[in-house]
Amino acid sequence: MAIISAKLIIGEQDNGIHFFLVPIRNNVTHATLPGVHIGDMGPKIGINGIDNGYIMFSSYWVGYDSLLDKIGYVDD
Repeated sequence: MAIISAKLIIGEQDNGIHFFLVPIRNNVTHATLPGVHIGDMGPKIGINGIDNGYIMFSSYWVGYDSLLDKIGYVDD
């Protein structure tokens, strides 16, 4: 699971940046889910003891129930 910030778009309406709790790996095989791309940033000059990586989403659909909306919400 990962907490991500992303634009919330419902239909044609852009509702701004919101936070979501989303699965990124299969629970059994631990392979990344379709549309999730994870990688390492590679060696760095200086502090190589700190591991940096990236995560990208491509056509990854997130359901409404993944929205972390304790203090702000969007009406249907």
